[in-house]
Amino acid sequence: MDKLQVRGNNLITIMIFGITVAVIFGLKRANIRYPRKVLLIVLALEVFGVWINLYGSFEQQRMIQALHRPSPGERNRTLEVELKRDTGKWQKTKIRVSARQPTKEEAIKALEAAEQQIQREYLGKNSDPKKVYQNLLLRSEYQGVVKAGWTTVPYGCISGDGQIRKDAVSEATDVVIRGVLRCRDEERTVHLRVTLVPLPYNSPNAFGVYMRKAFERADQTGPEEKGMKLPKTVAGQRMQYRSPHRNEGGNLALLGLASLLATVYLERRKEKEKKKKRQESLNRDYPMLLSQLGLFLGAGFSVTAAFTEVGKLYSARQKRGQPRGEGYEAILTLSRKWKDGCSERDGYMWLGEELENRNFRKLSLLLLQNMTKGDRELRDQLAQEEHMAFDERRIRAKVEGEEASTKLLLPMMGLLSVVLLVLMFPALQQLGI
Repeated sequence: MDKLQVRGNNLITIMIFGITVAVIFGLKRANIRYPRKVLLIVLALEVFGVWINLYGSFEQQRMIQALHRPSPGERNRTLEVELKRDTGKWQKTKIRVSARQPTKEEAIKALEAAEQQIQREYLGKNSDPKKVYQNLLLRSEYQGVVKAGWTTVPYGCISGDGQIRKDAVSEATDVVIRGVLRCRDEERTVHLRVTLVPLPYNSPNAFGVYMRKAFERADQTGPEEKGMKLPKTVAGQRMQYRSPHRNEGGNLALLGLASLLATVYLERRKEKEKKKKRQESLNRDYPMLLSQLGLFLGAGFSVTAAFTEVGKLYSARQKRGQPRGEGYEAILTLSRKWKDGCSERDGYMWLGEELENRNFRKLSLLLLQNMTKGDRELRDQLAQEEHMAFDERRIRAKVEGEEASTKLLLPMMGLLSVVLLVLMFPALQQLGI
């Protein structure tokens, strides 16, 4: 990183610190209460960040000749440094630094410490070396620098990491464990003596071990026979067996119930969507239908005749490919009812009750009132209702447009973040951030 980039980073850090201080004083002047401890923590973090950045920039100017190795037993480290050739720029690189190897004195001390550690922990969860039935704790490395290798006599009872083959211990067995410890050029030998005993019946996981042994013996007994006889006792306990009950019928019944509930839910959702679309279609048709009724009434048609003419116009438009309109379909049905002998009043009542729509229910009330008061005010009432219906339609269209724009807001924010990232990445790369 060159000097210009370092200075740029320091300047940005100081600017952030200044903005933070300004915000804190702004909160104080505006009498906005904020927890004092939080403000102090934020301010301390800002000061610490500025100090780290400035110290790092000063430390960077100091040339280094060597890298500090980790102490013996510690993990290897990967350090990042900057290097420059005679005719080049500063560039970052990573260097792997291995841990320092111990001296002869350190190796002897490490071997002694490893022997003491082995004596302390090799029994693991066992308490008596003459009664061992749980795994031993034999490591392959001690003190971080001492390598260990293990062998046993007799062979095969204990693995190199201290795992006991419990199926191989059927009686008390004396075992000698030999360990070779090495640290650089130094080497020592450790001898451990233990007596392996079968698992006690009351020890953890003992039943599982004895059960596997019993089933293996049963499987190996009479392999030519058609059936395998199951053991009657395992670990001193009488055994009984039976075929497991499979709840296939219950699962099938549960599947049927789930299918039924899913079908009911989907049907209700489908019916709800159907009703919603029907109501939307009725609301769309209502203003235009009122306008057409007003025109026919103004031309001298009676109310029933006006409804009939509106239905005829809709039928003609449908033949030319106009989509279905639920409001006009209701008018066609009403006209057919009148032709079949339904009274005018019953037709108006059907229109308000059957469609379950607020607008058509209002129209039904106007038409029923017209039968009582006469036709004088009907045209004015229809014109007023038409004006209100068109206003509602305009408001509904505005709301639907706002909902659509809200749905598009999330993908637009995603595109904006991508554009900002594309624009800011080169600048941040030049500053080395």
